[in-house]
Amino acid sequence: MKLHTPHSKLGFPITPRSFWGFLSTALLQIVRDRRAINRLQFGSALGISVGLILTLSLYTGVLGHAPLRLSDLLYQPHNPSGQVVLVAIDDVSLKEIGALPWRRATVAQLVNTVAQAKPRVIGLDLMLADPTNDDVQLAQALAQAPQVVLPVIGVDVTRLPAESNSFPRFGVVLKPTTALVTPNTQLGYSMFPADSDGILRRASIAIQEGERNYAPLGITALELVQGTRLERTIQEDRVSMGTGFLSVDNEARMLINFFNLTSVRLSAAAVLNGSANLAQLQDKIVLIGPSGTATAQSYQTPISGQRLSSTEIQANLIETLLSHRTLVEQDLLTQVVMILLLAILAGATLPHFRILTAAGLVIIYFLLYLGYAFAMFDRGILVQPFYPVVALLLVLVGSAIYRYFSEERHRDFITTLLRRYVAPDDALQLTEDLNYKLLPFGGTRRQVSVLALDLSDLEVLADSLTPPALISLLDQYVSLAVA
Repeated sequence: MKLHTPHSKLGFPITPRSFWGFLSTALLQIVRDRRAINRLQFGSALGISVGLILTLSLYTGVLGHAPLRLSDLLYQPHNPSGQVVLVAIDDVSLKEIGALPWRRATVAQLVNTVAQAKPRVIGLDLMLADPTNDDVQLAQALAQAPQVVLPVIGVDVTRLPAESNSFPRFGVVLKPTTALVTPNTQLGYSMFPADSDGILRRASIAIQEGERNYAPLGITALELVQGTRLERTIQEDRVSMGTGFLSVDNEARMLINFFNLTSVRLSAAAVLNGSANLAQLQDKIVLIGPSGTATAQSYQTPISGQRLSSTEIQANLIETLLSHRTLVEQDLLTQVVMILLLAILAGATLPHFRILTAAGLVIIYFLLYLGYAFAMFDRGILVQPFYPVVALLLVLVGSAIYRYFSEERHRDFITTLLRRYVAPDDALQLTEDLNYKLLPFGGTRRQVSVLALDLSDLEVLADSLTPPALISLLDQYVSLAVA
């Protein structure tokens, strides 16, 4: 790829050194050229104006979900820690055993088989609210297993109005039937409310029913393994967990990172028929729950095309904490600084170049900013690329319009006029010299060929023709001579 200056026909490779050399040359040109100073003044004013407008949009949220969708591009699935294993009730399981809900005796057999592999915790992400005749058998399996977490679900129609710095509150929370709550059983909530655009990016640290609150099933399982417990209160946009803290928003929701869980997944059918390698479950957090078409509700995630079940979201929550890949949104002040910085940088540089060169420069700025955004994401800070990118595009459009109406039309007129009297290449060079450097009024030394044309009877024709007709005749001779 080559980058060209407007006054040179020679390209140079884009390297950090040559790129900044290119910009420094442009800045030197600004000092020497009054027209360049006008461009700088206009571009700076344009950049500041665009930056302020977008800053106002950032604070008011007038652009809706578009900024969130662009930041989703930063999410890339990470490799899991291997400490979480999914026993998925998948399509193969439905085909071999039957549709959900399964008999409690079948669930008891699945729990017993998993428990024999000696996992550290079992998270059984199946809603077991109604009593059945098989509850005694399942209760025995749960009691003989290591620590178990069962799900509760907040009934959405009973959800109370949201309050700042508080957990989501529900009037009714569905719980497992009493017979299944054994001494080694803990409760954690399942089913997550997505963001307003339908994409699940966050999970509440807890939901509340009256004076009691419940952490997510996955976090509850992790607490049992680590011997820690979330402090179920919000303290200045964070909650404590063990010796550390989790960053949350004013609704006590933490951002979820996402992982490639295909390597830590067993089919429930394979576990039941004995074809699975149960050694993979030893000393692990095992989550049992539906996946694929078996799930009653799947969630769209920031990973393009990825939809996950509640059990898979729980696994990602655990992996986020185990891998220390927690996320926090970039603070507003830094976002404003980045918007203004890119808008002013674009405004100070883009008006000095024609549209194609300016567009190439915008692409370079965007790639540099995108590299910064990915680097910050790896450090656990979710950058908002939308507003800086829009700032670059708006300044590019404004600069192109300014150049067209203030310079390009005038330049095209001069070029067209010169081509009537000099060779096209010379007309173009004269126009470039007029725009980007002083014209050589002292002359230049060159080797040239001179063609002298003597128009016979020109004086007679001048006396007999009107001035417009004579000029038209001369134009025809000149066109023939320079063609």
